[in-house]
Amino acid sequence: PPSSGFGFEGTASDASGISRIAIYVYDDVRRAYTVSNAAATYSGATSVWTFAVQPSHVTAGGFIRLWVQAVDAAGNTSGWQAREVEVQAPTPPDTTSPTVTITAPSPGATVPFDGFAFSGTATDADSGISRLQIYVYDYGRGSYTVLDATATYIPGTGSWTFPVQATHLTLDAFALLWVRAADGAGNASPWQFREVEVQRPPALDTSPPGQTNTPPVEATVPFD
Repeated sequence: PPSSGFGFEGTASDASGISRIAIYVYDDVRRAYTVSNAAATYSGATSVWTFAVQPSHVTAGGFIRLWVQAVDAAGNTSGWQAREVEVQAPTPPDTTSPTVTITAPSPGATVPFDGFAFSGTATDADSGISRLQIYVYDYGRGSYTVLDATATYIPGTGSWTFPVQATHLTLDAFALLWVRAADGAGNASPWQFREVEVQRPPALDTSPPGQTNTPPVEATVPFD
């Protein structure tokens, strides 16, 4: 049973009725009774008795012996019934940071000027991923254009994604993309980053419709 407490229960019956259920708890680690002659709760309608073993009655990782005896309305007592159990050791706190990777864009990539997906994977074996933090630094403006945003995370696949918008970027400049994962216990991964260059948009054709920038060639009239 858990060290946080548990129920000790059973049934008792007698033709003259049950007047009391006595409980003892012996802790092997402390070599002492932590519960002595306590009364369990008893229901005559169901014949069920229950007693709540508290965390203070047990030592985590050790053994305890549980004793119960019934007394009827005439003062007769049953034989003692006992059960020995091992108390579960507490689960150690999760102090392991999650793991996060970047899969796109690739290192040193030239990214589209009108936006792209910043994506990767994140895993945590103990507490699960609770959040993916995203920052985007735009070298063109010399400032962060995304501050503490949250990426979309799919636990089933362990994948995350964040849409970097055209408004986050400066054309023909570099951008720095940051991501960090946090788990359910509050542990955070180291920051991962990727530097990319924003694509220059294609040159616009400013020629009038239906015309070219090359003057027409004059027709040559042959000599007679």
